[in-house]
Amino acid sequence: MKKAVIVIIFGIMLLIPSYSDAIIIDSAPTNIAFVNGFYEHRDDGYLGIVNGGYHQSGDYFHLQSQIVTGGLLASFDDVISVQAYHWPQGAYGLLENRSSWPNDPEVSFWTLRLRPYAWTFEGKWRFILRYTGTDGEEHKQILIFSALQPAFPAPISHVTVTKSADAFVISWSGIGDPAAQGNIDYRVLISEAAPPGNWIEDIRGDWIGGGTLPPGTYDAALNKVTFTIPKVYGGQDYLIRIGQNIGQMGRALFYLVLPLF
Repeated sequence: MKKAVIVIIFGIMLLIPSYSDAIIIDSAPTNIAFVNGFYEHRDDGYLGIVNGGYHQSGDYFHLQSQIVTGGLLASFDDVISVQAYHWPQGAYGLLENRSSWPNDPEVSFWTLRLRPYAWTFEGKWRFILRYTGTDGEEHKQILIFSALQPAFPAPISHVTVTKSADAFVISWSGIGDPAAQGNIDYRVLISEAAPPGNWIEDIRGDWIGGGTLPPGTYDAALNKVTFTIPKVYGGQDYLIRIGQNIGQMGRALFYLVLPLF
């Protein structure tokens, strides 16, 4: 009888999970700064040449998540994975793109581009961050994103580059007046070419203000967007990204390299 009791107790002990190996689910997603999923048309242009011929252009559904340190996440190196799960399609692993901005030396974006099927814009996306905390345990944070109604801005077209006395002047055909339509915006970013994503300048329009350089303009009569770029950013050491957005629902991007001044 005593042996039977011991066997039963030992069997029960085998059924008890080892909680020291379990993933801890944090009560709040303190390290997921934001998530998004939106339509994107991109034309890599000269970015493909700079990247050794790799050219990623066309229409996409862009999944995006920014991860920040703090709490029990001490370093971006401690992130194990970031996934986006859509029922019933399944889970998609996002890829890290660390970058820097004029006012932020290191940012960790996790992104993935999918083909834009109807289901990508429907339902909910569950973003899941897994990381090793300063307590030595594996943690999980979850943030749910409800897909937005998509918008489909036209691809950037009629791009023209000219020179003034001491700068480049870039212009292209717009998709509407940003002063009259509050959800339309135009923007120019300048990055080091190698690696791309180390953003040096962030130029906004005069309808918003701010930015690191004098703002761009929009001519409603000509439907023309114009930005001025300092001549120092000519040559293949720099990438210029021009973009037009319709709110958070869709954007079109175009990359180019300016000639030497």
